[in-house]
Amino acid sequence: MSVIHSLKRSAEQDGLHKVKESASIAMNYLEEKSESVTLLTRQIYLNPVQHQSMMDFLSRKITNYNEVDYMGASVINNYLNAVASLDNDIFDAVLYKKISEDLMFTSNYLILNSQSFIANNTSSFRKMDDAFYGLSITPSYLQDYASSKQLRVFSISSNIRAPFALSDEDKTSLYNRSIAILTVNYNAERIVRHFDKIVSGKFSPEIIVLSQNGDVILDTTGEYYGKTYPHFRQDSPTPITHLEQASLVSSFYNEKLGYYVVAILPRSQIMVSIQSSINTVVLIAAVCAAFALCFGIVSIRLFSRRVNLINKAIQKVQMGNLNYQIPVSKNQDEINSIAVNFNHMCNMLKDYINKIYISDLLQKDAQIHALQAQINPHFLYNTLEVIRMEALSYGDESTGHMIELLAQLFRNSIKGELVVTIKDELEFCNSYLELYHVRYSNNLVFDFRIDESIHRFGIPKHLLQPIIENALIHAVDHSRPENHITIQGYRKEQQIVIEISDDGQGMNDSTRDQIREQLSITSEINHNKIGLSNVHRRIQLLFGKEYGVDIDSKSDRGTTVRICIPTKSREEMLSDVQSFAG
Repeated sequence: MSVIHSLKRSAEQDGLHKVKESASIAMNYLEEKSESVTLLTRQIYLNPVQHQSMMDFLSRKITNYNEVDYMGASVINNYLNAVASLDNDIFDAVLYKKISEDLMFTSNYLILNSQSFIANNTSSFRKMDDAFYGLSITPSYLQDYASSKQLRVFSISSNIRAPFALSDEDKTSLYNRSIAILTVNYNAERIVRHFDKIVSGKFSPEIIVLSQNGDVILDTTGEYYGKTYPHFRQDSPTPITHLEQASLVSSFYNEKLGYYVVAILPRSQIMVSIQSSINTVVLIAAVCAAFALCFGIVSIRLFSRRVNLINKAIQKVQMGNLNYQIPVSKNQDEINSIAVNFNHMCNMLKDYINKIYISDLLQKDAQIHALQAQINPHFLYNTLEVIRMEALSYGDESTGHMIELLAQLFRNSIKGELVVTIKDELEFCNSYLELYHVRYSNNLVFDFRIDESIHRFGIPKHLLQPIIENALIHAVDHSRPENHITIQGYRKEQQIVIEISDDGQGMNDSTRDQIREQLSITSEINHNKIGLSNVHRRIQLLFGKEYGVDIDSKSDRGTTVRICIPTKSREEMLSDVQSFAG
């Protein structure tokens, strides 16, 4: 399909180039005609003798000719003969004298019918008054000639103005007034044949020349002569719209004479020009598809046969036969590589079973004895409770309370839970801090400011304890009367934020920025270090880069560690953690 699309696109580009070229050449050809009429008009004024005689003749109404009048008429006749012989496309050169409404003309082939000419050009002549400058073009029409002969022509006309103060019989000044009209009748059929030669070739666009009102001046199809072109839209950006069939259109506008030259190429011509190429491409594609289908069927059958051998070998191994080997071919492909690796795996598996089986039996007995020697956690809890009761019996309530807290911490630590509720985690932290408080009761104050609405959400177990431990180690100064640790928790949009703040010595900006940089580049979990990096990495591995740990600290103003985790229930978070753990 891409080949056919390329053929269509290439042919369309060629067609577009052809319509543009055809319209441009036709426009240039017609502009040469209008330029010739302009030059012919100027020639009247170049020869002073001719000019004086012609202007004098044209400015007066003459009833009885004298020698001067005959002289002026002769000069005009010679001038018209010169105009008519200038171009083979010219039928007639006509001079219309306004004061007497007389015609003087020279025809190259047949004698012009004056009445027919006046009738066809009256509308155009009325517009060419004293205020009109430039040229006027008359849409094509059938001009009558002698012997009832009709020929199709179009006319280009120019005003002839009195260049000096000639006077009519009433002694009225005629300076710069229109006294006559020079008209050149062009052979429409000859010019159309010339256009046909222009457009001949692989593509043959239609060429239509239209007036400002859409009247047809020239038409290579001959269909619209004597009519207003039905697809002309004067108020449209392009003069031709709503064609009966999809076409490529190119147009040019001549401002001097006010006409359009339009080239039209139906897209059906483009499709006809490439149809044979499309048929060839389709045939080749069909042959290739048939060949590919046959080749594919054969290849699939061969491939399926080799895959069946692998499936058979897998079934043998499933039944315990490790001695079965897949036949290896000479083909160096993926199937052959699988066969080689499968055979190698079976051989290694046999060796592994032979080596490990006996030693594994010997180890069973040792493991049984080792398991029997392990401490039972309940034995440890019971022992701690006996020690606590013994301390209380001697009145040592502080020691008893510490042992009770230690037992709670130990019981919580060995539980196999991966995720707990925020409430449970805070209770663990409270026991941890309370145990520390018993020892340093005079100089440690801790405060929990937790929004109760977040108690029910989940949090990875022991996520807060490393941060609190850091605060106890680095921020608590036992020489001071009071050290404050504040744990604040709240919900912010879809995040749970827990802030652990102290009033210790803090750190300078350089140290704080260094810690932040270490947090941002941590790439793996450090199981040997329980600290900020460990907690930060755990959070990001479980929940993504948008969560984690941030630190804010100022010298002598304390430190705040901020932990952000998603707002999820314990069950939802446990599912995420278990998915990460595999």
